[in-house]
Amino acid sequence: MYISWAAELCREVGLMMPEVELRSRVESCDARKKKKKPLQVNRILDYSVGRRMAGEAAANCLFCQIARSLTSNTLLHTDDKVVAFEDINPSAFRHYLVIPVKHIATVKDLQRSTEDFNFVSHMLNVGQDLVHRDAPESKEYKFGFHRPPFNSVDHLHLHCFALPFTPRWKHVKYVSLGPLGGFIEAEKLLQKIKP
Repeated sequence: MYISWAAELCREVGLMMPEVELRSRVESCDARKKKKKPLQVNRILDYSVGRRMAGEAAANCLFCQIARSLTSNTLLHTDDKVVAFEDINPSAFRHYLVIPVKHIATVKDLQRSTEDFNFVSHMLNVGQDLVHRDAPESKEYKFGFHRPPFNSVDHLHLHCFALPFTPRWKHVKYVSLGPLGGFIEAEKLLQKIKP
């Protein structure tokens, strides 16, 4: 009874599941229902939806495509952890983005751990090296991340600026709004996630 409905649901979310496995999962759910346990749709799809959704986010993510060199963006830096490139709509004299190769959605996905602390430190070091190299005459630099809901792309990215902002009004996009989010400077984020 639920087979056609489950198959349609799988098609809608883009999940390719063999019919035999789908039938087995539906029957398992039907057996639970007969035992008066609630039917849970996620039991049908649970084996890979989470991983598939993460994979789908990565597959559809523009920054993931840039990190895998699937676009025409010129990479300023690349290593096994991060890539860096110029922002396509720069807000300052120099405006670079440093992104992880691995898909990490936002700063909210970072934990207070040595691994995340070292990773963000690496992102910051790469960004600092690039803007200091390409804009040594600049007197001020700024490094930071947008926090949800103010991030434009759901892939962690460090904004690296050699100031001044151009035009000057663009500085508004890179202001902290305290507990409401906005922009968080890289050093402050490092303090928050330091183990």
